[in-house]
Amino acid sequence: MSVVHTGAYLGITGTRISTPADALYVGLGTHFVPSGNLGLLKEELLSATFDYVSSIRIVILYSSEDPHHDLQAILAKHSSTPESEPRLKLLLPRIISTFGANKSVKEIMEELEQHSQSADTTVSQWATEALSGIKKGAPFSLVLTQKYFSKVAAARGNHGNELSKLNGVMKSEYRIALRASLRSDFAEGVRAVLVDKDQNPKWNPPSLEEVETSEVEVLFEPLGSQAEELCV
Repeated sequence: MSVVHTGAYLGITGTRISTPADALYVGLGTHFVPSGNLGLLKEELLSATFDYVSSIRIVILYSSEDPHHDLQAILAKHSSTPESEPRLKLLLPRIISTFGANKSVKEIMEELEQHSQSADTTVSQWATEALSGIKKGAPFSLVLTQKYFSKVAAARGNHGNELSKLNGVMKSEYRIALRASLRSDFAEGVRAVLVDKDQNPKWNPPSLEEVETSEVEVLFEPLGSQAEELCV
């Protein structure tokens, strides 16, 4: 799976991971436990009590002295394979081609428009839903998200780039979150969706063409005297 392309797709369109198969596919989960098995799983986990063997180490009283091994065994006993195939896996070739690191949001939308005319209903439905999600987003945020994943893609394998490491990614996202929350779009989105609920936000700027690249780049810069950097 292409992590960067899938992340760009989810981030730009606002698509949610809504099925067990997709959650397992992208690594958000390790096991799928059907709701009917949750009661038995809970009982077995609770029965695996801890006890002090010495003042230094603790072992789980189940079948071995390896808690991780025993918990994996319990989960495997009650988990199963999702009935459906991961939708993201089926669509991955389209996701990779459409959400390329060097493609602008406008180019992404144009390619989705083409996919929405596909004779394959799975592809056409996916493209239509993706376009709908993009059209709900603030133009500035869409460009920002695309730029972020473009930078992450460029950083892969380059150990001198902070975005090639987890702590660098966390620091960058912290800077973006702090600065983005101060923009008028954040409050406007909250107003349109949660306060007035008119679902009609007035974004600033109102279109992709009016987004200034220089303003987007500012969000990635070190915080300096504005605030403390995230310590990770």
